Amino acid sequence: MRFIHGLVLLVVVLISFTAKAEKGEFDLGIAVGSPNGFIAKYWTSERTAIDIFGEWSFDSNEYKTHADVLYHDFDKIKLDDARIAFYYGGGLRITFADNSDDSEVGLRIPFGLNYFFSDVPVDVFGELAPRVNVYPSTNVGMDVLIGIRYRFNVKRE
Repeated sequence: MRFIHGLVLLVVVLISFTAKAEKGEFDLGIAVGSPNGFIAKYWTSERTAIDIFGEWSFDSNEYKTHADVLYHDFDKIKLDDARIAFYYGGGLRITFADNSDDSEVGLRIPFGLNYFFSDVPVDVFGELAPRVNVYPSTNVGMDVLIGIRYRFNVKRE
């Protein structure tokens, strides 16, 4: 059932990004670490993006999702053959559990590195995201993700 939830989230994200993109780009891929799942990024400008994640799990009674607004700084690291961005931002993380008492809502502060290949529309990234859960109780934790995404260019006339 968790796989179905992840698949539905992926389809909804893909359709919503495609419908909203006028001449923008969006990335779609997977991330592994803590947690594992599908990840999509919609670029709102050359330096800002909205990042949405949905976990997949075959043996858990929880389902995690998050959405972040990210700013990318391409000026810190310069390479001739590719682009690297240091990024940071903020967002919301929600854990849905079969037992509603185990569900959580929290804030995230992600930061990481994003490597953009110059010859293919693919990027890889590594991210650390300290988080503070605020509901139903306050506690802290850390999300650690490594992932790969494919970039889609959407051009409408």
